[in-house]
Amino acid sequence: MPCTVAGAPLTLCATITGDAQVARARVYFRPLGEKFFSFVDMDFGGLSWCGTLPAPREGKLKALEYYVQAIDAQFESQRTVAYTLAVQPEGVCGFPPVEKDPRRAQAIVVHLTNRKQGNRLPDGFMAAGVTLARE
Repeated sequence: MPCTVAGAPLTLCATITGDAQVARARVYFRPLGEKFFSFVDMDFGGLSWCGTLPAPREGKLKALEYYVQAIDAQFESQRTVAYTLAVQPEGVCGFPPVEKDPRRAQAIVVHLTNRKQGNRLPDGFMAAGVTLARE
Protein backbone atom coordinates (compact mmCIF):
# COMPACT_ATOMS: atom_id res chain seq x y z
CA MET A 1 0.00 0.00 0.00
CA PRO A 2 1.34 3.47 -0.83
CA CYS A 3 2.33 5.51 2.21
CA THR A 4 3.37 8.87 3.60
CA VAL A 5 4.86 10.06 6.89
CA ALA A 6 3.32 11.91 9.82
CA GLY A 7 4.30 15.50 10.53
CA ALA A 8 4.93 16.65 6.94
CA PRO A 9 2.54 18.09 4.34
CA LEU A 10 2.24 15.84 1.31
CA THR A 11 1.86 16.54 -2.37
CA LEU A 12 -0.20 14.29 -4.62
CA CYS A 13 0.21 14.62 -8.38
CA ALA A 14 -1.77 13.23 -11.31
CA THR A 15 -1.44 13.21 -15.07
CA ILE A 16 -4.87 14.19 -16.36
CA THR A 17 -5.78 13.65 -20.00
CA GLY A 18 -8.99 13.90 -21.95
CA ASP A 19 -10.70 15.13 -25.08
CA ALA A 20 -11.06 18.68 -23.75
CA GLN A 21 -8.65 20.94 -21.92
CA VAL A 22 -8.64 20.53 -18.12
CA ALA A 23 -9.93 23.70 -16.49
CA ARG A 24 -9.63 22.69 -12.83
CA ALA A 25 -8.47 19.74 -10.76
CA ARG A 26 -8.86 18.94 -7.06
CA VAL A 27 -7.72 16.32 -4.56
CA TYR A 28 -10.56 15.30 -2.23
CA PHE A 29 -9.34 13.72 1.00
CA ARG A 30 -10.49 12.54 4.42
CA PRO A 31 -9.27 10.40 7.27
CA LEU A 32 -10.08 6.79 6.39
CA GLY A 33 -13.57 5.98 7.68
CA GLU A 34 -14.73 9.59 8.10
CA LYS A 35 -17.96 10.75 6.48
CA PHE A 36 -17.04 14.03 4.76
CA PHE A 37 -14.31 14.85 2.27
CA SER A 38 -12.39 18.12 2.16
CA PHE A 39 -10.38 19.21 -0.89
CA VAL A 40 -7.40 21.21 -2.09
CA ASP A 41 -7.09 22.70 -5.56
CA MET A 42 -4.38 21.29 -7.79
CA ASP A 43 -1.97 23.40 -9.87
CA PHE A 44 -0.70 22.43 -13.31
CA GLY A 45 3.08 22.15 -13.30
CA GLY A 46 3.70 21.51 -17.00
CA LEU A 47 3.47 17.70 -16.91
CA SER A 48 1.02 16.96 -14.12
CA TRP A 49 -1.45 18.49 -11.70
CA CYS A 50 -0.37 18.62 -8.03
CA GLY A 51 -2.11 19.48 -4.77
CA THR A 52 -0.60 19.80 -1.30
CA LEU A 53 -2.46 18.27 1.66
CA PRO A 54 -1.94 19.14 5.33
CA ALA A 55 0.45 17.06 7.40
CA PRO A 56 -1.02 13.98 9.07
CA ARG A 57 -0.75 14.04 12.88
CA GLU A 58 1.51 11.41 14.36
CA GLY A 59 -0.48 8.82 16.26
CA LYS A 60 -3.81 10.37 15.20
CA LEU A 61 -4.12 9.27 11.57
CA LYS A 62 -3.39 5.72 10.39
CA ALA A 63 -4.53 6.24 6.78
CA LEU A 64 -6.27 8.73 4.56
CA GLU A 65 -8.55 8.23 1.60
CA TYR A 66 -8.38 10.44 -1.48
CA TYR A 67 -9.50 10.82 -5.06
CA VAL A 68 -8.79 13.28 -7.87
CA GLN A 69 -11.53 15.15 -9.71
CA ALA A 70 -10.99 17.08 -12.95
CA ILE A 71 -13.36 19.48 -14.69
CA ASP A 72 -12.81 20.38 -18.32
CA ALA A 73 -13.53 23.60 -20.22
CA GLN A 74 -17.05 22.29 -21.05
CA PHE A 75 -17.74 21.76 -17.30
CA GLU A 76 -17.67 17.97 -17.67
CA SER A 77 -16.44 16.29 -14.50
CA GLN A 78 -14.47 13.06 -14.11
CA ARG A 79 -12.99 11.50 -10.98
CA THR A 80 -10.76 8.63 -10.06
CA VAL A 81 -11.63 5.79 -7.74
CA ALA A 82 -10.78 6.38 -4.08
CA TYR A 83 -7.26 5.44 -3.04
CA THR A 84 -5.90 4.74 0.45
CA LEU A 85 -2.61 6.19 1.65
CA ALA A 86 -1.17 4.73 4.87
CA VAL A 87 0.57 7.02 7.38
CA GLN A 88 3.79 5.37 8.56
CA PRO A 89 6.58 6.38 10.95
CA GLU A 90 9.66 8.10 9.50
CA GLY A 91 11.95 5.55 7.83
CA VAL A 92 9.22 2.95 7.22
CA CYS A 93 7.73 4.55 4.11
CA GLY A 94 10.15 4.21 1.19
CA PHE A 95 9.23 7.20 -0.97
CA PRO A 96 6.74 9.43 0.89
CA PRO A 97 5.19 12.23 -1.22
CA VAL A 98 6.42 14.93 1.19
CA GLU A 99 6.13 18.55 0.02
CA LYS A 100 9.66 19.90 -0.33
CA ASP A 101 8.82 23.55 -1.10
CA PRO A 102 8.37 25.43 2.21
CA ARG A 103 6.25 28.11 0.50
CA ARG A 104 3.72 25.53 -0.68
CA ALA A 105 3.75 23.82 2.73
CA GLN A 106 2.81 27.13 4.38
CA ALA A 107 0.10 28.07 1.85
CA ILE A 108 -2.34 25.14 1.92
CA VAL A 109 -5.99 26.11 1.39
CA VAL A 110 -8.36 23.35 2.50
CA HIS A 111 -11.98 23.62 1.35
CA LEU A 112 -14.57 22.10 3.66
CA THR A 113 -17.50 20.52 1.81
CA ASN A 114 -20.15 20.19 4.52
CA ARG A 115 -21.35 22.50 7.31
CA LYS A 116 -21.26 19.55 9.74
CA GLN A 117 -17.45 19.73 9.50
CA GLY A 118 -17.63 22.96 11.50
CA ASN A 119 -14.80 25.43 11.06
CA ARG A 120 -11.89 23.13 11.66
CA LEU A 121 -9.57 20.87 9.79
CA PRO A 122 -10.55 17.18 9.85
CA ASP A 123 -9.19 15.31 12.86
CA GLY A 124 -5.87 13.72 12.19
CA PHE A 125 -4.35 16.63 10.25
CA MET A 126 -2.08 19.42 11.50
CA ALA A 127 -3.24 23.01 11.05
CA ALA A 128 0.24 24.50 10.47
CA GLY A 129 0.29 26.41 7.17
CA VAL A 130 -3.42 25.73 6.53
CA THR A 131 -6.17 28.22 5.73
CA LEU A 132 -9.75 26.92 5.77
CA ALA A 133 -12.37 27.85 3.18
CA ARG A 134 -15.99 26.81 2.78
CA GLU A 135 -17.05 25.45 -0.61
